[in-house]
Amino acid sequence: MRKKQPFVRTAAFAITSLILAGSLLAFPFLSMARFGFGHETSVPGLVESVAQNWYVLLSLLIALFVLAIPVLRAGLMLYLVALLQAGRGGDRLKRVFRFTEKLTPWAMTEIFVVGTGVGLVKVVDLAQVTFDVSFWLYCGLVIAFALFNASVCRWSIWRHINREGPDARN
Repeated sequence: MRKKQPFVRTAAFAITSLILAGSLLAFPFLSMARFGFGHETSVPGLVESVAQNWYVLLSLLIALFVLAIPVLRAGLMLYLVALLQAGRGGDRLKRVFRFTEKLTPWAMTEIFVVGTGVGLVKVVDLAQVTFDVSFWLYCGLVIAFALFNASVCRWSIWRHINREGPDARN
Protein backbone atom coordinates (compact mmCIF):
# COMPACT_ATOMS: atom_id res chain seq x y z
CA MET A 1 0.00 0.00 0.00
CA ARG A 2 1.31 3.41 -0.93
CA LYS A 3 1.43 6.21 1.62
CA LYS A 4 -0.65 9.22 0.62
CA GLN A 5 1.24 11.63 2.88
CA PRO A 6 4.83 10.37 3.09
CA PHE A 7 6.26 13.50 4.70
CA VAL A 8 3.85 14.03 7.61
CA ARG A 9 6.20 12.44 10.16
CA THR A 10 9.14 14.55 8.97
CA ALA A 11 7.01 17.70 9.17
CA ALA A 12 5.78 16.79 12.66
CA PHE A 13 9.30 16.28 14.01
CA ALA A 14 10.49 19.47 12.31
CA ILE A 15 7.67 21.47 13.92
CA THR A 16 8.40 19.85 17.30
CA SER A 17 12.09 20.75 16.97
CA LEU A 18 11.26 24.36 16.11
CA ILE A 19 8.84 24.71 19.05
CA LEU A 20 11.34 23.22 21.51
CA ALA A 21 14.17 25.38 20.16
CA GLY A 22 12.08 28.52 20.52
CA SER A 23 10.85 27.58 23.99
CA LEU A 24 14.24 26.81 25.47
CA LEU A 25 15.39 30.38 24.86
CA ALA A 26 12.89 31.71 27.40
CA PHE A 27 13.83 29.59 30.43
CA PRO A 28 16.93 29.14 32.60
CA PHE A 29 19.31 26.37 31.48
CA LEU A 30 21.03 25.59 34.76
CA SER A 31 21.52 26.99 38.24
CA MET A 32 24.50 26.86 40.56
CA ALA A 33 24.61 27.69 44.25
CA ARG A 34 27.32 27.75 46.88
CA PHE A 35 27.40 29.27 50.37
CA GLY A 36 24.06 30.96 49.82
CA PHE A 37 25.08 32.64 46.57
CA GLY A 38 23.46 31.46 43.40
CA HIS A 39 23.52 32.04 39.68
CA GLU A 40 21.31 30.83 36.88
CA THR A 41 21.81 31.14 33.17
CA SER A 42 19.93 30.50 29.95
CA VAL A 43 21.22 29.32 26.57
CA PRO A 44 21.56 32.92 25.29
CA GLY A 45 23.24 33.73 28.62
CA LEU A 46 25.74 30.90 28.11
CA VAL A 47 26.60 32.20 24.65
CA GLU A 48 26.88 35.77 25.96
CA SER A 49 29.10 34.77 28.89
CA VAL A 50 31.55 33.05 26.54
CA ALA A 51 31.60 36.17 24.34
CA GLN A 52 32.38 38.44 27.31
CA ASN A 53 35.61 36.59 27.95
CA TRP A 54 37.06 37.59 24.55
CA TYR A 55 35.95 34.38 22.88
CA VAL A 56 33.50 36.01 20.49
CA LEU A 57 34.24 33.61 17.63
CA LEU A 58 33.80 30.60 19.91
CA SER A 59 30.54 32.09 21.19
CA LEU A 60 29.24 32.53 17.65
CA LEU A 61 30.25 28.99 16.73
CA ILE A 62 28.46 27.57 19.78
CA ALA A 63 25.29 29.47 18.90
CA LEU A 64 25.59 28.39 15.28
CA PHE A 65 26.25 24.68 15.84
CA VAL A 66 23.92 24.00 18.77
CA LEU A 67 20.92 26.12 17.83
CA ALA A 68 21.01 28.12 14.59
CA ILE A 69 21.93 25.30 12.19
CA PRO A 70 19.47 22.76 13.67
CA VAL A 71 16.69 25.37 13.55
CA LEU A 72 17.60 26.39 10.00
CA ARG A 73 17.67 22.77 8.87
CA ALA A 74 14.32 21.95 10.48
CA GLY A 75 12.76 25.10 9.01
CA LEU A 76 14.07 24.40 5.52
CA MET A 77 12.93 20.78 5.65
CA LEU A 78 9.48 21.91 6.78
CA TYR A 79 9.37 24.29 3.80
CA LEU A 80 10.57 21.52 1.50
CA VAL A 81 8.11 18.86 2.61
CA ALA A 82 5.22 21.34 2.52
CA LEU A 83 5.97 22.11 -1.12
CA LEU A 84 6.50 18.44 -1.96
CA GLN A 85 3.21 17.56 -0.28
CA ALA A 86 1.56 20.17 -2.50
CA GLY A 87 3.03 18.43 -5.56
CA ARG A 88 5.74 20.92 -6.37
CA GLY A 89 9.22 20.04 -7.54
CA GLY A 90 11.96 21.73 -9.49
CA ASP A 91 15.42 23.18 -9.30
CA ARG A 92 14.75 25.44 -6.31
CA LEU A 93 13.73 22.46 -4.18
CA LYS A 94 16.80 20.54 -5.36
CA ARG A 95 19.01 23.39 -4.14
CA VAL A 96 17.15 23.62 -0.82
CA PHE A 97 17.44 19.89 -0.21
CA ARG A 98 21.14 19.80 -1.13
CA PHE A 99 21.74 22.69 1.26
CA THR A 100 19.88 20.96 4.11
CA GLU A 101 21.91 17.82 3.49
CA LYS A 102 25.13 19.84 3.70
CA LEU A 103 23.96 21.26 7.05
CA THR A 104 23.31 17.82 8.55
CA PRO A 105 26.79 17.08 9.97
CA TRP A 106 27.04 20.59 11.40
CA ALA A 107 23.91 20.38 13.56
CA MET A 108 25.53 19.36 16.85
CA THR A 109 22.71 19.34 19.36
CA GLU A 110 23.77 16.12 21.10
CA ILE A 111 27.39 17.28 21.38
CA PHE A 112 26.24 20.26 23.46
CA VAL A 113 24.42 18.00 25.94
CA VAL A 114 27.46 15.73 26.26
CA GLY A 115 29.76 18.74 26.65
CA THR A 116 27.50 20.22 29.31
CA GLY A 117 27.52 16.93 31.22
CA VAL A 118 31.30 16.60 31.04
CA GLY A 119 31.78 20.20 32.17
CA LEU A 120 29.41 19.80 35.08
CA VAL A 121 31.21 16.70 36.37
CA LYS A 122 34.09 19.02 37.29
CA VAL A 123 31.83 21.68 38.85
CA VAL A 124 29.52 19.43 40.86
CA ASP A 125 32.06 19.08 43.69
CA LEU A 126 32.38 22.86 43.98
CA ALA A 127 28.73 23.91 43.91
CA GLN A 128 25.19 22.59 43.90
CA VAL A 129 24.14 22.36 40.25
CA THR A 130 20.51 22.14 39.14
CA PHE A 131 19.32 21.46 35.61
CA ASP A 132 16.50 23.86 34.87
CA VAL A 133 13.60 23.82 32.41
CA SER A 134 15.67 24.84 29.39
CA PHE A 135 18.11 21.95 29.88
CA TRP A 136 15.25 19.43 29.75
CA LEU A 137 13.72 21.22 26.76
CA TYR A 138 17.11 20.98 25.06
CA CYS A 139 17.26 17.24 25.82
CA GLY A 140 13.81 16.96 24.25
CA LEU A 141 15.13 18.92 21.26
CA VAL A 142 17.99 16.44 20.88
CA ILE A 143 15.52 13.53 20.86
CA ALA A 144 13.08 15.31 18.50
CA PHE A 145 15.95 16.25 16.19
CA ALA A 146 17.26 12.67 16.16
CA LEU A 147 13.75 11.42 15.28
CA PHE A 148 13.50 14.16 12.65
CA ASN A 149 16.79 13.05 11.09
CA ALA A 150 15.64 9.42 11.14
CA SER A 151 12.33 10.32 9.48
CA VAL A 152 13.96 12.00 6.47
CA CYS A 153 13.85 9.53 3.58
CA ARG A 154 16.30 10.98 1.10
CA TRP A 155 15.23 8.61 -1.66
CA SER A 156 11.55 9.62 -1.35
CA ILE A 157 12.42 13.30 -1.27
CA TRP A 158 14.57 13.06 -4.42
CA ARG A 159 11.88 11.00 -6.12
CA HIS A 160 9.21 13.62 -5.35
CA ILE A 161 11.46 16.54 -6.28
CA ASN A 162 12.22 15.05 -9.68
CA ARG A 163 8.57 14.36 -10.53
CA GLU A 164 6.85 16.79 -12.82
CA GLY A 165 3.39 17.13 -14.23
CA PRO A 166 -0.14 16.69 -12.86
CA ASP A 167 0.55 13.29 -11.26
CA ALA A 168 3.32 14.66 -9.01
CA ARG A 169 1.05 14.50 -5.95
CA ASN A 170 0.46 10.73 -6.18
